[in-house]
Amino acid sequence: MIYLTGATNDQDEPRLIAGGVGLMVVRGNSYHLRIGRYPFWAADIGMAASDADPYLAWLDHLSTRDRCLFAVSPDAYPDAIESQRRGLEFAPLIREMGYPAAVVAQDGAERLAWPWEDMDCLFVGGERRSRCEWKVSPAAERLVRAARNAGKWVHMGRVNSLRRLERARSMGVNSVDGTFVKYWRRKRAGEDSHNRGGAELARWTAVLDAERTLPGFTDFETPSLPVHREAALVRVGGGDDTDA
Repeated sequence: MIYLTGATNDQDEPRLIAGGVGLMVVRGNSYHLRIGRYPFWAADIGMAASDADPYLAWLDHLSTRDRCLFAVSPDAYPDAIESQRRGLEFAPLIREMGYPAAVVAQDGAERLAWPWEDMDCLFVGGERRSRCEWKVSPAAERLVRAARNAGKWVHMGRVNSLRRLERARSMGVNSVDGTFVKYWRRKRAGEDSHNRGGAELARWTAVLDAERTLPGFTDFETPSLPVHREAALVRVGGGDDTDA
C-alpha cells in the first residue's frame, strides 16, 4: 500500500521519499512543484469540488503526468448519487488530459451501480465524523473489493492514524493519503494536543509494506493501468518484489 502525504517540507522530504511515501497535490498550494521528486503522486480537487473549471485548467497545465496514480474527478460532498454522477461526467475530460480518473464514493455508495469501465480509480471518501465513519465500514469494504476485482485502483482519503491505516490495508485499499507528517512533526516538537499520527514513520512504513502477509490479499485482479501495476509492485523503501 502507498501513502500519499498531503503535507511536506524540505526537512522531512528526504526521509519521506526514502520511505516510499508519495505526494498528494491540491490546487492552491505549491506542492505540484515537487511532483518530480516523489515515486508516485496524485491530484485532489480538495474543498473546491463544486468549482470544476479552475481545477481542470490547473490539471491541464501540470507538466509532469507520468507516475500519477489518479486525478480526482469533481464530486458533491456528501451526496453519494450526485458525487458519482459528477465524477463520471468529468472522468472523460480527465482521461483526455492523460490522467487516470478517480470517482469519489460517499456514504451509501455501495448501493449504487458502478460502471467500472468508465473510471480508473475508486476514491473512498465519506462524511467527516470522528467515529463510525462509513469509509471503514463493512459496506465500504464490499465496494472496495468490487472495485479491486474489476481491476481498479482504490484510494482512501483522510488517513491520519495508525489504526485507520491498518484498517485501510485490511480492506484491500491500494493507497491512502493524509497529513500525518504535519501532526507527527508537531508531536516531536512537544505539542501533544496535535498528536493525531501517534506513531513514528518507521511504524507506518511497516504497515504499508505488510499487505503481502494478509491471507487472500493477492487474490484481487491485477490493476488495469500500467502505472497502477508498477505501483503495486513497489515495496515501501523504494525496492520492488523481484527478490521477494
